[in-house]
Amino acid sequence: MDKRESVLRKIQRIANASFKNAVRLHEDAVLLFNRGSIPSALLMSALSMEEIGKYFMFESVWWHNRIDGIWLIEDMQSFFVVTTRIRQNRAGLQFMLTTHSYQSS
Repeated sequence: MDKRESVLRKIQRIANASFKNAVRLHEDAVLLFNRGSIPSALLMSALSMEEIGKYFMFESVWWHNRIDGIWLIEDMQSFFVVTTRIRQNRAGLQFMLTTHSYQSS
């Protein structure tokens, strides 16, 4: 398997994992909502939407590179770096928001 194929398989795995995670987060949001925990349900729902957005981003990159082959391997790898940094920044923000909401209760 060449390097391009390896990178495309990685993109496909990340897309599939993001989709499954989005569904799980949505189901958790529904459970929290039904139990009356509206703020937590709202946070889970927002996280679910972010995950579905990530799925569409990775799926689009995978599909266009299967059809058109328009991205260089270096471009796909830098896409990974950028999306990883975005996820890390988002995780830090979520931690701060969660910590603040527990302290406010």
